[in-house]
Amino acid sequence: MSTTTITTPGLPFARLLRVEAEKALDTRAARWLLIVTALLTLATVALPLALPAEFEQSPTGYTLATASAVMTLLPAVGILLLTSEWTRGTILVTFTQEPRRLRVLAAKTAAGVGLGVAGALFAFAVTMGGVFGADAVLGRDVSWTIGSAFGGLLAVSVLNMLMAAGFAALLQSSATAIIVFYVVPAIWTAFSIGVLADVRPYVDSSQAFTWIIEGDTAGNWAPILVSMSLWVLVPLVAGAWRVATRDVRS
Repeated sequence: MSTTTITTPGLPFARLLRVEAEKALDTRAARWLLIVTALLTLATVALPLALPAEFEQSPTGYTLATASAVMTLLPAVGILLLTSEWTRGTILVTFTQEPRRLRVLAAKTAAGVGLGVAGALFAFAVTMGGVFGADAVLGRDVSWTIGSAFGGLLAVSVLNMLMAAGFAALLQSSATAIIVFYVVPAIWTAFSIGVLADVRPYVDSSQAFTWIIEGDTAGNWAPILVSMSLWVLVPLVAGAWRVATRDVRS
């Protein structure tokens, strides 16, 4: 007697991506985080308007303010997207519908990156509104060089969301991933100020992000690449391995 093996083909990636994007907005916590992120972005543009001596009066200077809001709260939405099913114990349902785990991880990560791109676009619109107000309303001498400012903001938004995805995939717990994502880089940066001052540029993700936003990459590619490898690439690779190998019943 012969037996027939039934294989589960899984979902088309486009459909899987759409489902994961919907999940990113499907919880009250995520929606409130997005609302607060938008409001905080609108509020931060007031800083370069109120403190012209502290911020360069250009799209780059204003972007440094608005980017801080997007990079502070938006990654939490991406972390919740990747960890909530592990935390609630419903990940088995997702892996039953799509047994290729790395495709699920890729879709969740892509949905998070999409949020990062949307956040960058919104932040840059707010940035340009602030620059226009400084020029047309307040009469300041403003530089209108916008190419590097937008490119830098988009790059750091994507990298920041990938960093969040890596920590989320590796830790697979909403609370733990959020705490580690926000606290560990800050502690490591503070520790490296005195003890490891010489290597600080190579381990400080915030400094790397600042260089990218400012377009100051010419002489800083080595520390930027090392820092991004440490905080983005390593967690993503380790997280992908854990997603692929973890027993979902545990």
